[in-house]
Amino acid sequence: MNGRDARQEWNRWHTCNLCKQQYHGVVKCALGWACWKTYVDPPEVMVRRAGGWTRISAMLLLAGGLCNASKYEEARAVYLAALDVCDKSDKYIILDLLDGLAFCNRALGRREDELDNKRQIYTKTVLAYGQQHVKTYAAAYRYGGVLVEQHYVGAALGLLHQAGLDAEDDLGKEHGIVFRLMHSYYRSLWLYHFYGHKGYRKDLQGALRGLLRLMLRARQDAQQTRQIAQTLCRVLTHQLDWSLDDLELNSYERQIVDRVLFDFSTPDFEIEF
Repeated sequence: MNGRDARQEWNRWHTCNLCKQQYHGVVKCALGWACWKTYVDPPEVMVRRAGGWTRISAMLLLAGGLCNASKYEEARAVYLAALDVCDKSDKYIILDLLDGLAFCNRALGRREDELDNKRQIYTKTVLAYGQQHVKTYAAAYRYGGVLVEQHYVGAALGLLHQAGLDAEDDLGKEHGIVFRLMHSYYRSLWLYHFYGHKGYRKDLQGALRGLLRLMLRARQDAQQTRQIAQTLCRVLTHQLDWSLDDLELNSYERQIVDRVLFDFSTPDFEIEF
């Protein structure tokens, strides 16, 4: 079987031949089981069939189908089994497996396990793609986000700040991942000031001024502007010790602050992160 035939045969497990849409829900789950049963052959047979990738790919498809049917415990078991038997030199398949495992752990409330998965994903992404790749910066962003969620804010600060600066140098300041990294960094800096450490007011001011600069740069992207404005509003309205008079805002910056407070100061709004 050549590569093209192998791809065509594989596509039937996840994509409808008639509508060309991917399967979902219980259908995807059922086809995942069928795919696994089809390719659950001895390892030596798999080496001769399409280069030996089908067994792990079938396990990935099965786990994805189980997740789609909200069977996260079963999917987690499949991901763990696949990690145990996969080729440890295949960095890319391991990244796929760890990403699926992290998703399951999050859905199951296993937050420390998810954090460990994200740490491994970031480390292995660096090894697979290099430090200066967009995938590495995206992995740093996701790892930093989970660190903040788990209250490891101090650890997240260094990671997000350095990744943001490096991404800006490598990809340009207008790249989407640069905005996400720096937005996450300034939000983390604001959260960190609540620990009340020495110099917390400087962190608070740094977060506010950084968000103002970021918002001015993001004016061409409505969604990014809204997300940054939401965080900016929370910084302006929730802090240990704060007064707008502490900042020397120019008239344009003050207009932005007033507008953000007017648009987003509602009791039930939540920050998108």
